[in-house]
Amino acid sequence: MTKRTELTVQDIEAGYANDEWLGFGYLGERRNAIEAVQSGEWEFANVTVADTLALQVANEKRWSPERFFQWLNSKDGRWYADMTLGSDEFSERAATYVR
Repeated sequence: MTKRTELTVQDIEAGYANDEWLGFGYLGERRNAIEAVQSGEWEFANVTVADTLALQVANEKRWSPERFFQWLNSKDGRWYADMTLGSDEFSERAATYVR
């Protein structure tokens, strides 16, 4: 019996190189949040917390890297990013308040 390897941030990062990534989903909003902070448009976006929570759930569900990518590339992943990272001024303020 082979031991299953836990998903990590490297699995999230690998999604950007996947030919099936459409530029949306959690991956797209994650990238947008990182770029918004780097450009000074946003004060902060806690990508580390959002990544940690997503990985925790995926690992508890025992998702494969392929299944995790499907979620990272999905509308559900996008909605999760909107709630945890913010997608506009209102959402950013709301997500900041919740944190």
